[in-house]
Amino acid sequence: MVYLDMLRWTQGMSMLVDQYTEKFHVLIVKGQIIETDQQIFACYVKGLRGEIKRDMFTTKLFIVDEAC
Repeated sequence: MVYLDMLRWTQGMSMLVDQYTEKFHVLIVKGQIIETDQQIFACYVKGLRGEIKRDMFTTKLFIVDEAC
């Protein structure tokens, strides 16, 4: 179930990126998620607000740790 929570996790309009990222990492650890960096990044980016998502792709960030 934690894996599904990670897949559904979204930033929303009022959450800061730091808060979103912290909760995302908690879900990965709690769910003992073992995926490639690209798979984790795809889940991470999917939940971000549109303008932040665009900024990440224009700066060519493709790993969650780089994005942080």
